[in-house]
Amino acid sequence: MKALQIIDYNGPETMVYQETENLSPREKEVLIKVNYSGVGLIDVIFARGFGQLELPAIPGLEVAGTVMELGAGVTGLQVGDRVAGLTINTLSGFSDLVSLHEDYVVKVPDCLGLDLAAAALTNTTTALVFLKEIVRLEAGSSVLVYGATGGLGSQIGQTAKLLGAKKVIAVVSNEERRQKAMDLGYDAAYLRETFFNSSEEKFDLIVDPVGGEHRKDNLQKLNTHGTLAILGNASQEEHADIDPDILWLNNINLIGFNFGGYCSQHIKTVHDYLIWTLKLVANNQIQLPELFTAPIDNAVQALLDLEEGKINGKLLLKHP
Repeated sequence: MKALQIIDYNGPETMVYQETENLSPREKEVLIKVNYSGVGLIDVIFARGFGQLELPAIPGLEVAGTVMELGAGVTGLQVGDRVAGLTINTLSGFSDLVSLHEDYVVKVPDCLGLDLAAAALTNTTTALVFLKEIVRLEAGSSVLVYGATGGLGSQIGQTAKLLGAKKVIAVVSNEERRQKAMDLGYDAAYLRETFFNSSEEKFDLIVDPVGGEHRKDNLQKLNTHGTLAILGNASQEEHADIDPDILWLNNINLIGFNFGGYCSQHIKTVHDYLIWTLKLVANNQIQLPELFTAPIDNAVQALLDLEEGKINGKLLLKHP
């Protein structure tokens, strides 16, 4: 089989699609022939040396394809089933074949394309788990989302609406993205450069997967007992210096959420959310961001475009 591999830490420019070791499913594992691999910014960051993965390394957090072989003891699946699988705790999603424990694999509804399944699995499920299990969003809450049209941000906003948020506001980087945010159903959308100067609104929940200089300024935009949630650092800017005394003096909260870490400890719970995710997308209750597809054997430019912010949506790699 072949995989798109990190062979050094010089970024996507030096990644190579090459032969690697063939797989066989172990007990309770499902061997999947991959049609689409979902791409996140973290995959590019891995190629720049984040996490210092042992080389050669195969990134990739999610896949969709068909079942090729079942390990002993697998139940509920058959060879030929259309499935999606989370590779978030094993990586190797940029492979033509992946072998995953059955808890990380779910059937794809007949009416849903494999590309959409791969695009939804990580980000939409992250949004559901985060809002339901971590912050336990209450109906009637007000929510602000940074990076509101990106892969994760777009799903946080829509999911908050689905779960009963009264007001969901977007903060984005340019006018094109502001228009996209309104198309995604946000109640209002602000440009990042003007938000702190133009609005006196405060929120029960602020979700920040972007980071950068304004991260600590969000604390001033929280209602009493409100929460600033850190879900990433897509900007890769220097970390904001947040004074912890601000939290107790103002009765506000600061939390972080890492979906991969949660999956490793609560995969049985996550499995149910994966099923829910695909149902929501199949039933058009959640709209995915714009999809961009590149062949896995010629993916370097697409990965660089994602890193540079030229792709405002979800990147997929298509396998032969």
